[in-house]
Amino acid sequence: SLQLLTMELSTFSLLVVGSIVTSFIIIKHIRHRFSKMSMSRNRDKSSLLSKRDSKIINLDSDDPLALYSQIKENGDKLALDAIEFIQKIINEYTIDTLAFSFNGGKDCMVLLYLIRIALKLLNEKDEELPIVWFQRNNEFPELVEFLRFCVKKYKFPLFETCNDYKSGLEEYLKNGNPSCRGVFLGQRTTDPWCSNLSLSTHCTTGWPDIMRINPILHWSYNDIWNFLLKYNLQYCCLYDQGYTSLGDIQATIPNPLLYDRHLFKFKSADKLHKYQHAERFGRLIQNKKYLNDDSIDIIKDKIKVLIIGKKRQMNDNLMDNIKLAIDSSFVNGILEANINYGKTKLNVDIEILEQDDKDKRLKWCKQNYLYLFYANILEDNEISKL
Repeated sequence: SLQLLTMELSTFSLLVVGSIVTSFIIIKHIRHRFSKMSMSRNRDKSSLLSKRDSKIINLDSDDPLALYSQIKENGDKLALDAIEFIQKIINEYTIDTLAFSFNGGKDCMVLLYLIRIALKLLNEKDEELPIVWFQRNNEFPELVEFLRFCVKKYKFPLFETCNDYKSGLEEYLKNGNPSCRGVFLGQRTTDPWCSNLSLSTHCTTGWPDIMRINPILHWSYNDIWNFLLKYNLQYCCLYDQGYTSLGDIQATIPNPLLYDRHLFKFKSADKLHKYQHAERFGRLIQNKKYLNDDSIDIIKDKIKVLIIGKKRQMNDNLMDNIKLAIDSSFVNGILEANINYGKTKLNVDIEILEQDDKDKRLKWCKQNYLYLFYANILEDNEISKL
C-alpha cells in the first residue's frame, strides 16, 4: 500500500513537473512570437522610409555639403547644373519671396536634396524656405507620413492647402506669404502638360502672378533613380513596392511592368529601366463622364490596357505578368473600390499598337471604357522617330 502510494506520488510529481516545463516552453514560444510581431510592427513604422539598408545614409547626420562634394567628384552635370540654377534663382528673387511645392514623391525628393545644397552654399537655412503642400484626396498614408517626416527633419515651414494648384496658390498668397514671386516645382517634361515648359515659366493668364521654377525639368525617370541610388539617398517606401507614380490610393497600383509572377511580387521602381516612359502605367484612368452619369453606354465589364510599343517588345511572359499584376491589384482591393456594380472579376483586355497618331486610340479608349491603363514602352530612339 505504501509502495503504491509512493508510485502515485512519483507519477503525480512527474506530471506536475512535465506540466510546468510544457507551460514554460509554451510561454517562451508565445513571448518569442510576440517579440517578432512587435519587431515587425516597429519595422512597419520605420518602413515609411525605403528599406535598402545597405543604401541608406543616416538622415540624422547628413550634410548637404558632403553630398555636394560627392556630386562634384563624380562630375554629375545634371545635378551641378540644377544646383547652379537654383542658386541663381535664390540670388535673383531672394529667399523670402520663394516657396517649394513638395509632396514627398521621388521627384520632389531629388529637388529637396538639390535645394538644400544650394541653400547651404549661399549660407541660407532650410527653415527660411517655406514648403507648400497641395493635399489631394485619398493620399497614400505612407506618403503623407513620409512628407511630414521630411518637413520635421529639415525644419521647413509648412503651409498646407486642400485646394487645387491654382486655388491653393491664391490661398498661399493670401494667407501664407503675399510677397511670394516664385515656387520651386519637381515637374519634368514627361509629366502631363509639362512638355512645353521652360526652367522658369510664368503662370498662365488667370492664374496668380507667380513664376513656376522647374530645376529638374529635363531629368528623365532613370535620371531620378540614378541620382537617388548613386548617392544612397532616402525616399518613400512605396517605390520599393513597385509603385512608379503615386496618385489617388484608390486608383493607383504598382506598375504592372514590374510584376514578377514567379515571386508573386513587384520589383522596385528603379527596375523599370528601358520602360521609363511607362512611369504612369499604374494610374487607373476612369471615364469621368460615366462616374457623373451612369446612363452613358460604355464598356464596363473589361479593364482595357492600351500599350504603345513594338510587337517584338511584348512576349507572352510580359503579357501574362501584366494581366496577373492587374488581377492581383483587383484581388487586393485596389481596383475593387472602383467597382460599383458588384464584385465580379473583370477580364483584362490588352491591345498593342506600334504608334498612336495624335493619341486617337487613347482618346477613343478613354471615352468608351470605364477602366483603362495606358503605357508607352517605346525606347527613346523609337519615340524620336515618330
